[in-house]
Amino acid sequence: MSLLPITVHRQKNIGNYIVDFYIPKGQIAIELDGSQHSEPENAKKDMERDRYLAERGIMVMRYTNIEVSARWKIVIQNVLGALNMDNDDTYAYIEKRRMEKIEERKNRFYKGNKGEADL
Repeated sequence: MSLLPITVHRQKNIGNYIVDFYIPKGQIAIELDGSQHSEPENAKKDMERDRYLAERGIMVMRYTNIEVSARWKIVIQNVLGALNMDNDDTYAYIEKRRMEKIEERKNRFYKGNKGEADL
């Protein structure tokens, strides 16, 4: 979510609940659900929370951890569509930021492992 060209809060308190991500611009809560959310008791709690948030004008978008890992582009497209930001300029910005982050990680890795190849 840090790739989006808007403010995204992580672990945001809303009432008695904490949402994984919150985008104030569109009043969108994004929940990343692990396997425990498919259990009946947890699914019921999720429905109660979703209802509470909806009553406050907040749209909840839920994705499994697997969906985010395997199809992150689709998740991003869905979020951007909900924000009416689903356009080529936004995708170009996100792709540029994604490549910058990959490059930063590579640089940190190589900097941290500098000299080990000489052993």
